[in-house]
Amino acid sequence: THRDLKTEVHAGRFREDLFFRLNVVRIDVPPLRDRADDIPLLAEACLRNLVKEGGVRGTRFAPTAVELLVRHPWPGNVRELENVVAHAALMAKSEEIQQSDLPLELTAAKEWLAALDRLLPAKSPLDATLTAIERHLVHRALAQSNGVQAKAAEILGISRSLLQYKLKVLGEPEKPAT
Repeated sequence: THRDLKTEVHAGRFREDLFFRLNVVRIDVPPLRDRADDIPLLAEACLRNLVKEGGVRGTRFAPTAVELLVRHPWPGNVRELENVVAHAALMAKSEEIQQSDLPLELTAAKEWLAALDRLLPAKSPLDATLTAIERHLVHRALAQSNGVQAKAAEILGISRSLLQYKLKVLGEPEKPAT
C-alpha cells in the first residue's frame, strides 16, 4: 500500500493485530516518478510479458516512445505503467511502438507543452502567465456552458463557489449565479 499503516493504526483506521501480522519485512519503494531510470526497464519487462502471452502487435519501443514514458509523472505508479504498455502493445501499428501508439493522456500533454513553449516568451513571469492561462480556461468553460456557471465549474473540475471566487479575483464582471 502507499499509506503509512503505522499512522493508520494510531488513527484507528487499520487494525493493530493485522498490522503486526503483515509487518514482517517492510520494504519502502519510492514512487515511480522518482525512479526515472527504472521506467524503461519496467516498461520492457511489462512488454516482454505481454509478448509471451501473445495477441499484441508491438514488441519493442521506439526511442521517442521511451522518452515520453520517462517524462510522464506516473501518478498511478507501476500499475499505470503496465496499463499504458498494454494499451501501446495492442494499439501499435507495427512491431515498434511509436509515440502515437501511447494513450492520448501521454501524447497530448507533450504536444500541449511543446505548443506552450512556442507561444510563451523565454522570460515569462509565472504569476502573469498562470493568471492568463486560468482566465482563458475560465472563459472557455463559460463559453462551452453558455454562461451557466454550474456547468462551467463542472467542466473545470471545481465547485461553483470556487469558480465565482476565481471570476472575482480575475476581475470579471458579476453575473447572476446559474
